[in-house]
Amino acid sequence: MQGPLPPIDETARLMSLHSLRIMDTPAEERYDRLTRMAKRLFNVEIALVSLVDSDRQWFKSKQGLDACETSRAISFCGHAILKTEVFVVSDAALDSRFADNPLVGTPAEIAFFDLDGFKAVNDTYGHAAGDDLLQHFARLLVKCFRTADAVGRLGGDEFVVFLSNSCGGATAALERLQEMALRTECEIREKLAWSVGTIAFDPDRHTTVESMLADADSNMYDDKLKRRAANG
Repeated sequence: MQGPLPPIDETARLMSLHSLRIMDTPAEERYDRLTRMAKRLFNVEIALVSLVDSDRQWFKSKQGLDACETSRAISFCGHAILKTEVFVVSDAALDSRFADNPLVGTPAEIAFFDLDGFKAVNDTYGHAAGDDLLQHFARLLVKCFRTADAVGRLGGDEFVVFLSNSCGGATAALERLQEMALRTECEIREKLAWSVGTIAFDPDRHTTVESMLADADSNMYDDKLKRRAANG
């Protein structure tokens, strides 16, 4: 992989970028409208408005991608700003600058969690206890998965972990999670239970992160049905 070189006007470029005071601002419809249009017109899976800072690229608008930013060292846009003409990469897997870039065929996994019986926890112990259980579970996920993995809450009692550059790493992390859940303190620890589905990235099946999530969600539901059957 070849990291992007800084442009000759790097200092002036960064001063201009920072003067806009746009970095890390909320999403705006006027930008999202453009990326939606670009995604549709060019029939691509991902469309971004990317701003290249000193050590990262940050996405003001994004379609088809969950990440808010990536390192500049692995960015395509870091290369694009070195040119005045349109920057086109026909096949990144065949381009020596990007073939082994972690953003390019990289093995990845998703673990999709749903807390079992969470509604009963809220109804029995109150919403404050339910919130404590959610936070406790989130902390366990952060501890048991790698720092490179992205841990997020989809909403309600659903959590997702995206493991990049991982081949079978989810299995080891789930074993750590099960072990740590048994020996960490929580006032209603005995009520903490979950169903989980994992899926490995398959380039022939998964054209978007959403398609991976759908498969992981389906596997999680199968796990939940098995647990219900086992518990009678």
